[in-house]
Amino acid sequence: MSAHEALAKVAPAFTRALWPVIMVGMLVGGVALMRAAWRRVGLSGVPDVERKQLMTATEIRFRQILESAVPEYFIFGQVAMGALRGPRAGLGGKARLAVRRRFAQKIVDFSAVDADKSVVAVSELDDGSHRVDADAARAAMLVRAGYRVVRCHVSRFPSAETVRSKLVAVMPLAVPAATRLRVV
Repeated sequence: MSAHEALAKVAPAFTRALWPVIMVGMLVGGVALMRAAWRRVGLSGVPDVERKQLMTATEIRFRQILESAVPEYFIFGQVAMGALRGPRAGLGGKARLAVRRRFAQKIVDFSAVDADKSVVAVSELDDGSHRVDADAARAAMLVRAGYRVVRCHVSRFPSAETVRSKLVAVMPLAVPAATRLRVV
């Protein structure tokens, strides 16, 4: 038997034995490359984050208008939609998670809360960062969950009286301001 024939008989067995070693090597190498890439962009350990302002000057101004307009309500700013609503009861595992992902990371500008700690309305301040189509979808989700949504545009800053009339049109007035404790 020639050397070539002997090698042809041994090669398939050698290749079958070496295949798992090659796969493990590729897996370990891939993980090492991903970890190195994560370190370069700050994804390992503590994320590379910085502090930011909770509300813009415009949002702070509008919150003051809201508080003046409806002093009988608590006004909360930058509220996560995940805190306001959840997937419909009865949805199972993947469907529940898929529905939650559609809104969990979204934020509403302001919510008005009555003395019973129930959210009675959501107020959105429209500015250059808002998109009409996305805003309509967000409002539809909130309305479906039973919330009333009031929109005000920043270019036409409304007076407290105008805001009050918009809010009164969609929600009942709550307990008078003098009878509640103001905590926000």
